[in-house]
Amino acid sequence: GKRAVEKINAVFHVHLSQDEILGIAMNILNAESDLESNKIYKGAEQMTEEIIEIIEAEFQMEINKDSANYARYVSHMQYLFLRIDRNEVLNDGNGAMYVSFSEQEPKICECVLKISDYIVRMKQYKLNRDELLYLMIHIKRLCIREECYQQGITSEKKQ
Repeated sequence: GKRAVEKINAVFHVHLSQDEILGIAMNILNAESDLESNKIYKGAEQMTEEIIEIIEAEFQMEINKDSANYARYVSHMQYLFLRIDRNEVLNDGNGAMYVSFSEQEPKICECVLKISDYIVRMKQYKLNRDELLYLMIHIKRLCIREECYQQGITSEKKQ
């Protein structure tokens, strides 16, 4: 999405704002994943943004939407909502890893449980431990080099 905005700006001598990155990235994902309808895409885009708001509120920080980790998060959420709409269950057998990660990162776990509650309200779908684990990993990545390290939420150092 970021490269597309840069290319469009350069080729057409216009100035698309950074806000267009997410929309373009979501359109690319939409085409690649052969989504059943634009309705699914729009719902996924809106929920993805609302979940970012939950994360930002929980950690009192602003997520860097230009980062590779944010792009990974968007991709993960697109496929999560696609699986939910197809009623497919991700089962990688990582339940034990979820328990371990939850103990190591309790604040991230708490945030993921709030997101899970949100998804239950919006989609009537309860995330299993595999999905919770992957969401925790993406949230931790979103927090890398961000304010949450300064607040002592995670133990890793800024690089």
